Amino acid sequence: MYKDFCGKVPVSITTWVDSKHKNLYEPNVQSYASFQKTQLETTGQLAPLKVGTIDTMRAFMPVENLAKYFQVDVEALRKRLERHRAKYILDTDFYVESQDRGTRKPKYLYNVIMVAPIAENLKKKQTSVKHPSRKK
Repeated sequence: MYKDFCGKVPVSITTWVDSKHKNLYEPNVQSYASFQKTQLETTGQLAPLKVGTIDTMRAFMPVENLAKYFQVDVEALRKRLERHRAKYILDTDFYVESQDRGTRKPKYLYNVIMVAPIAENLKKKQTSVKHPSRKK
């Protein structure tokens, strides 16, 4: 019945961001959204989202995402990262503590690049690994 209906439809997604990060977050999202809109209008498809390789990625992720990324067991990786976090408690390059409003338990995000050797050793079933920033 309405197969050939053409018109514009507003799209809105609400994501809560700390007020101190709003000025950094909002322009980035707006420029990406306008890029995708232009791409969709000109080609009829969305541009693929490329996260990057492990060498170029400087992101912090929770353990669950890291386990999927490196294809290792979540609990085994969690235990190893907890041991590293306890041993290198002041290493801010290795992990950050994020606040999760729904829980009182702290949530930790780990640096993808620094977790890579730990995950690779876990894949190889090796028992220990040196801290990535302490290699000599």
